[in-house]
Amino acid sequence: RDDERDEGAAAHGGDDLLAPTYFEKTLPLLLKDADVDAVFTDTQLFGARQVRWSYAMRDMGELTHAQWIPHVMLMRREVWERTEGHYEGPELRHGNVDWDFLLSLAESGPLRLAHVQEPLYLYRQHSDNMSNRRSRREHTTRECMYRRHAAWIDAHGDGARFVADGYMESAEASWRIGEYARSGALAARAVELCPPAAPQLPGADISREEAVALLARQTVALAQA
Repeated sequence: RDDERDEGAAAHGGDDLLAPTYFEKTLPLLLKDADVDAVFTDTQLFGARQVRWSYAMRDMGELTHAQWIPHVMLMRREVWERTEGHYEGPELRHGNVDWDFLLSLAESGPLRLAHVQEPLYLYRQHSDNMSNRRSRREHTTRECMYRRHAAWIDAHGDGARFVADGYMESAEASWRIGEYARSGALAARAVELCPPAAPQLPGADISREEAVALLARQTVALAQA
């Protein structure tokens, strides 16, 4: 859903909420400072989990490592219009549409941000099973984002690591649900792309390299069983 107030526009999910004071706290920052392009706030989860997500200002190049900017911001209309909006291709139906949009914003020109340190965006958290399903397909969404933003990602980070980390996350998601052969294959691809990206298994007190070796041995054992 889109909400518009004079200078700004914000988009958020249909089952998410904005605090009653959201525009009261964010819009003045756009109106009073011409050097601010967009304003974001902290996030309060509700539903499956009750957790506050707090953010901090970081270098824009850090978007090649993580989505450190929340997907809901109040931004100037002209900033939004620098892009073609959210990508609607099937490659991102499993997730990362908002991260992709932030990459589009960053590569379209300067993105000067302000941060309100209050949880004014209320995000409905769905089940862990749904989150794991998204993670299971992380590698496909990373491949798509890299194809779309390769020049910017390479200029601000490491494209191979960006994609390899997606394979790493998908390998770990598959491991959690017992898909050991798939996990091993995804982990092997992560290592092929970027050797330091070998995954650390959740709760395992071993190095990333040892984790990949373990995944590989498990895959062979299952194939021979």
